[in-house]
Amino acid sequence: MATSVSFCPLIVFYPRVCFTSSAKPLLLNPSALSQGSSILFRGGDFSVRQVKLRDTPTLRFALATAKGSADSMVDHNDNLEALQDEDDLRNAEELCEAYMQAIHSVDEKRIFDVESNIHNMVVKKLELDEKLSSLPVEIDSSKEKCIRLQADFDNLRKRFNKEMLTARGGMQREVIENLLPVVDNLETSRKQIKPETEKEKKIDASYQGIYKQFVEVLRSWHVSAIATVGKPFDPSLHEAIAREESEEYKTDIIIQELQRGFLLKDRVLRTAKVKVSLGPGSKKMSAWTNERLTKTDGF
Repeated sequence: MATSVSFCPLIVFYPRVCFTSSAKPLLLNPSALSQGSSILFRGGDFSVRQVKLRDTPTLRFALATAKGSADSMVDHNDNLEALQDEDDLRNAEELCEAYMQAIHSVDEKRIFDVESNIHNMVVKKLELDEKLSSLPVEIDSSKEKCIRLQADFDNLRKRFNKEMLTARGGMQREVIENLLPVVDNLETSRKQIKPETEKEKKIDASYQGIYKQFVEVLRSWHVSAIATVGKPFDPSLHEAIAREESEEYKTDIIIQELQRGFLLKDRVLRTAKVKVSLGPGSKKMSAWTNERLTKTDGF
């Protein structure tokens, strides 16, 4: 009848040899290895024995080595399935060799040290497997962070560009508004000058050249004059200074421009000051209406 004993660290397996504490080798038939927690040994004059083994990483590694097959190592120890790297495999073989020598010489301290190294190797491998399994999640998380950062950067750049355009437009508007009185003076002088002599005509030509150059600069800044005479009165573009009857123009049609108004692109720089038609009517009624509208509407 087979004898059942507990596994102790003084048993290790060569591919076909089992060493015991008596230092006597037992020939090991790998095909006799059972699939459970016990193993059968047969050899020499010894009877068949059944030894119950404690499930440890060291034992699983030794069993895999005893079978002499990389596939068997994977079957008996899932924790060692990634030992594909040559350096790791070489280290494992060296540890196994040292472990077998320590058991053969019954050196318990050395056995403990080698088992500790094997255990550390298995733990390190498990840690690497865990890190490797978490890499896809970390990569996806990093991609999401990168996408969010890129979106935040694009939004920040758009907002910065918008603020820059707003600030630039505000500065440009302020400069042009300060130049409008100069435009008024140039146009007033232009209307009043009536050259008679040749010298005055040359001065007037120079003056007109300066005025045209100034107008071209304003046009390059997208400044345009507001249309007035003959156009319907628009409170957003025009400021009515006076209202009077007119046989030529219908009611609420501008009949005279008193001061030119300007647009900066589609925004009003300055409203045009105009005189608006009341349509046909008596002069007395026209004067009374004009005075009333001026006081009431603030024109």
